[in-house]
Amino acid sequence: MGEERRVTGGETVGSPGLFATLRKRLGIAAASPWVRAPVLLLRYPGLLLAIGTAGAILAMAGASSPLFLSSAGNAALHQGLDATCPWTAGVSLTASGPLAGKDLPFFPNGFMPSSAIDAFRHADGDVRRVARTIPHMGPGQLQIVGSAVQASAPRGAKASSVRLYTRDGALANVQKLEGSTGSGIWLPNTTASALQLGAGDSVHLAGPDQAVDVRVAGVYRDLATLPRNRFWCGQDHLIYPLSAFANYLPPPLVLADRETFLDLSHRLREGGALFTWELPLAADGLALTGGHAMVGGINQLTDPLREAVFGFNPKMQTSSTFLVDQADATVDALRSPVWTISLAGRLVALLVIAGSGVYWVHRRRTEAALLAARGVGPVATAGKALLETIPVAIVASVAGWAAGIWLVRTLGPSDLFDPGSTGAAFRQVAWTTALGVLFMAVVVGFTARRETEPGDARGRRSLAGAPWDVAVLLLAAASLYEILNRQTSAVGGLGSSSPQKVDVLVLLFPILFVAGAAGLAARLLRRVLPGLRTTGRSWSPAAYLAARRLAGAPRIVLALLTATAIAIGILSYAGALTSSVSATSDAKARVFTGSDLAVTLAEDVKIPPSIASRSTKVTEVDRAFTVSDQTSVEVLGVDRATFARAAFWDPSFADQPLAQLLRAIAPPSSPSVPLPVIAAGTPLGKSSDTLTFQFGAARVPVTIVDQIRAFPSMSPSEPLIVADRAALAARGVQGVVGVWVKGDPAPALRAFTGIDAHIITSVTAKEVQGQQSFVSLSYTFGFLEALGIMVGLIVLGGILLYLEARQRGRAISYALASRMGLSRRSHRASVALELGALLALGCVLAFALAGIAARVVYGRLDPLPQLPPAPLFRLPIAAFALTGLAVVIASLIGAWRVQRAAERVRVSEVMRLAG
Repeated sequence: MGEERRVTGGETVGSPGLFATLRKRLGIAAASPWVRAPVLLLRYPGLLLAIGTAGAILAMAGASSPLFLSSAGNAALHQGLDATCPWTAGVSLTASGPLAGKDLPFFPNGFMPSSAIDAFRHADGDVRRVARTIPHMGPGQLQIVGSAVQASAPRGAKASSVRLYTRDGALANVQKLEGSTGSGIWLPNTTASALQLGAGDSVHLAGPDQAVDVRVAGVYRDLATLPRNRFWCGQDHLIYPLSAFANYLPPPLVLADRETFLDLSHRLREGGALFTWELPLAADGLALTGGHAMVGGINQLTDPLREAVFGFNPKMQTSSTFLVDQADATVDALRSPVWTISLAGRLVALLVIAGSGVYWVHRRRTEAALLAARGVGPVATAGKALLETIPVAIVASVAGWAAGIWLVRTLGPSDLFDPGSTGAAFRQVAWTTALGVLFMAVVVGFTARRETEPGDARGRRSLAGAPWDVAVLLLAAASLYEILNRQTSAVGGLGSSSPQKVDVLVLLFPILFVAGAAGLAARLLRRVLPGLRTTGRSWSPAAYLAARRLAGAPRIVLALLTATAIAIGILSYAGALTSSVSATSDAKARVFTGSDLAVTLAEDVKIPPSIASRSTKVTEVDRAFTVSDQTSVEVLGVDRATFARAAFWDPSFADQPLAQLLRAIAPPSSPSVPLPVIAAGTPLGKSSDTLTFQFGAARVPVTIVDQIRAFPSMSPSEPLIVADRAALAARGVQGVVGVWVKGDPAPALRAFTGIDAHIITSVTAKEVQGQQSFVSLSYTFGFLEALGIMVGLIVLGGILLYLEARQRGRAISYALASRMGLSRRSHRASVALELGALLALGCVLAFALAGIAARVVYGRLDPLPQLPPAPLFRLPIAAFALTGLAVVIASLIGAWRVQRAAERVRVSEVMRLAG
């Protein structure tokens, strides 16, 4: 015999079934409803899933704020570490001292060195011993810089100035061109070529007092002809000119191992070597709390470190305090916006929980009426609901806490958390979940009393019809007024390099605006929906049924519409501002650098063929002045034939296309005619003037053919004059050569290693874009996007409630309609159209409202207003498309579930319930 089935409250339950067996085994089948309460929700899977979803999202929103702040602080710390030379991010100890003679510094604790080298070795051991006691401090590096000496071939007349140098790991971080395994020194290829020396030869080194001959162990590529390397970042002043306009290259480094260096320095009677112990941070896995411990250890051991250093006038430098303070400032800037966004997510989840409480009573109206008839009051009913909800809430809160950890670790700024942050998140989840469960119980008690006791129905209808949406819109208008009428930007900070704090109103305005406008639109739509009853008679059965169902339950329909619009609206607003901030920061960074990569060279060389198609040369002039009023200006010479293919350009920079501007500065045929130029930035007083230059005696009459708003590489503080590069050179204007490259910087930098050019500087737009001003903004709006996703998941719970609330009516209508020829396909299509119309309408409404809100606000989000261009507005088209796809999938899944439930119902039981 087949298993007997029955329908209870619109749900099909097997008999005896799993639940009945469980009750029997637990001995609670005959117990009171309050004893059975913890397992009763198993009979209502739709309600259980809705409560579980809302509870999990409530827990995720509660856990996300401390976890996100911890993740953001650690991300900011590591971003600062990545942008800082690792040898200066920790501790750098520097002192000068002799390596020969008897003029030795005093050593405490009674130690009397026998020689300078003996004193140095003793100090080296002491420094490393003290450094090991500092938390999160990595193995130290020692470098010794000798005085400049003259290098020459033993019998050659030509000499080159070089500097003796040793450092731990130095020879492993150079490009070796030729060499042997024997002892000796390593010459840079520029010096070896000039002296016509190679590996195995002997070189003559002459100091102020002594001269020695030493074997050349090998030749390496001169560091000044290579892009800058993180290993050598602390020695930039020993390798490169002090500025792009300095004509002096430091003496190249002659490398030697430590013992060879000490021997040569002693023989050369080195009296003033520079000793530097560089103690880097152990950055792997370093959290912000560890950074605080490290800074505390450095501060505590400052005096012992200075006392341990060998040499005169010991100095100690560290960037660790600044980096930790910057990370703390980022967390402080994010704290208020993140808390506001998290609170908004929790409030939305609480509303869904409240809706679940209302549905709890409606779904079990008979049970509530029976309890009321037996004298059970609303408080006891609320207690019963509380007992039923606690097991679901516990499971949902733990799941939401774990999901919050996973989401922040996967999608947040960093996967690194501070110790204790997960525990703090769990405590916040615990009290937030407890509040949510109590809130639902209160809603159940209030709703049970309203449904089972007579009351003022007209008063309730008046309360339900109150214009809450208008009040919310007024709050949104007040927020917008404050945003637009403040004298300052909607972001604030201490400076261009400081983390920027987003005004909380920028986050509250879209939530209030979208919620109020969506509620108002839903209120207006409620007047239209009843008209669907009299239309659509010629429509297909699926469309007709969908229209009738939408017209039959306007209040539930409009609640779901409003929730959908709020969720997608928050997500779309955050996506629009994130896209706009990203586009703006990218444009500002490229304006600053000129393109994706800017390389400044000490000499004019041919561009490597592999990048020639995406590169252009420019001439960068240090400083010029107008003769009329001595206004300081910057001057840039461009190659008009190749500039457009490599330089960054945005149409907002000028009223004319770039090609037309380049044609306008074509040099005149006669050198006596004033040179046509473009002025960018602050307008100059005259259209014609004469430029004089800081270096050189050139005087160049110019005529300004156009005044534009921005131009690549312009400074935020001074006007920029743009002219033809060849014409400037013909008029005697001197400057340094820059190469701008569009596209991936990595292969371009590798291409420059194949040419013998001295690279003074190289900077990428990504390096500029990574500064703290933009990072905190991207973190904030990324978290707002996460809120939109979480609210979207809550809407899925709302869809479950919507489907469950109308399950009995659908079962009856399908039972009847199927007897009249309605196919399963048409019924499933009608449900898909019903859900799809609701979600699609909410989606379109959200896109429109979010676009309006973002368009109004985006212009105030400029952390660097002094740097062009002005904020750019970009819509997240890809996110819109994915959201639309998610709406379609949700509609199809909902239709499948409804059809599956309807087919499992017995027609006789449905007719009995209908009667």
